[in-house]
Amino acid sequence: MGRQAIEVGFKYLLFKNTYHFPKTHDLGVLSREFLSAYGVGGKYLEYVDDFCVLYCKYLEGGNPEYFRFPEYKSNSYFAGTCLDLKWLCRNFALILLKLIHFDRLDAVFK
Repeated sequence: MGRQAIEVGFKYLLFKNTYHFPKTHDLGVLSREFLSAYGVGGKYLEYVDDFCVLYCKYLEGGNPEYFRFPEYKSNSYFAGTCLDLKWLCRNFALILLKLIHFDRLDAVFK
């Protein structure tokens, strides 16, 4: 759910700024598009792009559909099922919080 929320968050922010977003599920592509569209980076968003790119490369193996199916393509298992769930959820939550704060949506929740 966290991974899907990040994808939707990037797409929402891209659409809000540029009125389009890439038709992909790849978090690495979406994070790069987001950073480029807003011209942001620096300490606040440090490692967000790196995490998204490496997550897609090493955990999903270039197959963003993996997060939906634990077993995929002839018994090839999603590498994320072997991760520390606490670690993965923490990273997803941090990225989501950064995206929420970036769009100042946190003020809505006060």
